[in-house]
Amino acid sequence: MTDDNSTGPSTAAKGRLRLTPDATTALERKPPGERAPREVAVRPAESNVYGLDERFVDEGEIGHGGMGAVHRVLERSLHRTVAMKLLPQDLAQDTKYRNRFLAEAQVTGQLEHPNIVSVYELGTDDDGVMFFTMPLIEGETLSEWLRHRAPLSDEDIEAALDIFFRVCDALSFAHSRGVVHRDIKPANIMVGEHGQVYLMDWGIARVMAHTAVLGDAPEFDVSENINPTDTQVIRRRTTTLTAAPVEEEGVVLGTYAYMAPEQARGDVENIDERTDVFGLGAVLYRVLVGRAPFEGTNAFDSLARAAESRLPEIKTHRMNTLRRALLEVAKSAMRKDPTDRFQNVTAFKNAVQQVLRGRIRFPVRHCRAGDLIVTAGDQGDDAFYIRQGQCEVFVERDGVEHRYETLAAGDVFGETAVFTGSPRNASVRALTDVELISVPGRYLADAVGLDSWLGAFVRTLGNRFSERNQRVAELENDLVQARVALFFQSHPEGPVSMTDLQKAVALPAVSAQTLRIALEELGFDVVDDTVRRPAPEST
Repeated sequence: MTDDNSTGPSTAAKGRLRLTPDATTALERKPPGERAPREVAVRPAESNVYGLDERFVDEGEIGHGGMGAVHRVLERSLHRTVAMKLLPQDLAQDTKYRNRFLAEAQVTGQLEHPNIVSVYELGTDDDGVMFFTMPLIEGETLSEWLRHRAPLSDEDIEAALDIFFRVCDALSFAHSRGVVHRDIKPANIMVGEHGQVYLMDWGIARVMAHTAVLGDAPEFDVSENINPTDTQVIRRRTTTLTAAPVEEEGVVLGTYAYMAPEQARGDVENIDERTDVFGLGAVLYRVLVGRAPFEGTNAFDSLARAAESRLPEIKTHRMNTLRRALLEVAKSAMRKDPTDRFQNVTAFKNAVQQVLRGRIRFPVRHCRAGDLIVTAGDQGDDAFYIRQGQCEVFVERDGVEHRYETLAAGDVFGETAVFTGSPRNASVRALTDVELISVPGRYLADAVGLDSWLGAFVRTLGNRFSERNQRVAELENDLVQARVALFFQSHPEGPVSMTDLQKAVALPAVSAQTLRIALEELGFDVVDDTVRRPAPEST
């Protein structure tokens, strides 16, 4: 095993590793599509230490990138299959590539976390090919996972968020050790066949001289101005983790389509934990929208969009309430100015979890006494919860208002029209200054599944309830009118109080509003608590 500053071979890595099979050791090639295992060709060992040929069986390349290839390798001594990442000899002679390769192995090896893949061994062979081994993850990248499920259902979104949270955990741990990943994207997130999640490819990770330790995350509110930075920052020096330097000021490293503005500008000194927060926001954006945030016509266009944090216009009217709320959180994590973003991964993760727990604060509406809140006959797009004050429900017939009931704090109204899709059957006016929470009908529809087969039952029940309620009100009104008429036939003189009248007609369960409507329809004058007979018609 090499130390932090060495680039030479370790004694454990003696032997020659070739990337192509030797004619004397290669097995017969298999048909296309099948892996062709082959022995690793080596020069005879010059000591008693086992060479690479005696330790590994190369089962072929499984990936390739700008810094070499990844091979599937059988480790003979433990009879386990591992992944071996290799940096070819020509690149290993370049200090820039060698340092990046070393940094990836060293940083990854020092970050021991369930969602960060381990490093088993780092070394070079006798030809100068650098390598390190790590667990082989059988599965697919998040890019492939998303592509195979497109378009994503709500269940897929929930599964993607479970993956997202574990990436958050990996990043939060790395940041606590002073490491910034800088290349957060779906292609660098591995999803194992049995649910494992790993944040991969730490090749351009940056070890910070300082790391930010943040206080509790603020409560997130999608209905008000979001202030992700409202938290205390404490700085402390991190000295326990080291790696080779990998860049100079002005160098742009990372993936343009998911890149934070400061990263796209090559502003290395201003890259910190919030740069990864931006990358996480970009991944969440990709999950919700279906494409990367900065997809340009070419690489330069993508880089320009990233440098300006120029997000495309998104039509959110087709999104359900949950996805719209999550997108607002993602966009908050992707604000151009790092000070306007969530200041750490935990704050970002908490905001997403608050949305999932239903802690979405809807707009608060303030009305003065006498303000009309909803009007009978209008389409019911929203429902309302009364936080403070009182409202009255009324209908207008032949130019006369008939009051049904009074609503107080804790009551709701407007939900029936949302559930049934029918126009509102009554108007609501503020009796006092009121404070209302306006709940979008789309949210209620999503919550009860109005767009599913269950929605047919909800709509039918809502319509039947509305019809029955109206019919009951009509019958109750007829009964009250009949009893009132009988009462005044036997009591022809003098005004009567509403309280005495209600007792006299023996209808204690009938509300004062219902009695008042019946009296008004019969032509009686009702002033405060006093009922007066209608004026006689002139002949």
